[in-house]
Amino acid sequence: MAERPPRALPWAEVRRILRAVPQTESPGKRNYAMLLMMATYGLGAAEILSLCLADVDWKAATLRICRPKTGVRIELPLLPAIARALAAYLRAERPPFVSSRRIFLSTHIPHEPLTSAAIRHHIRQYARQAAITRRVIGAHAFRHYLDFQTMSNRGAAIP
Repeated sequence: MAERPPRALPWAEVRRILRAVPQTESPGKRNYAMLLMMATYGLGAAEILSLCLADVDWKAATLRICRPKTGVRIELPLLPAIARALAAYLRAERPPFVSSRRIFLSTHIPHEPLTSAAIRHHIRQYARQAAITRRVIGAHAFRHYLDFQTMSNRGAAIP
């Protein structure tokens, strides 16, 4: 029986993908924030896409996530690198006058919430730019890498 390739990416490859995101042009800040959250917290695309503005408690430095399969709500620390990336996106790229309370929106009018296909597309695009040539790459490649022991270290100084 043939061995399947690992779905998780080594941290060095995750960092290369994050560095490939052009944060000086739209939608770079949005995409960087999404991918950084996925890599740091081990969140899936559905969890990222369901995030609303009210889920971020800036004063308490927490982030509330709802697990889509179970409906269980969890609270995560809003790590400094994540807070900076989210704030940069919200200030510079997220359309200010939209009715959706979702955090991550498309750049084109009518500024709908993103889809998992869009996240997958961006991950593959940045992986190609970072010269990462894995056969299987998507949101789970980031999610399954999560190592809780180093989460706070990553969040402090990524990448």
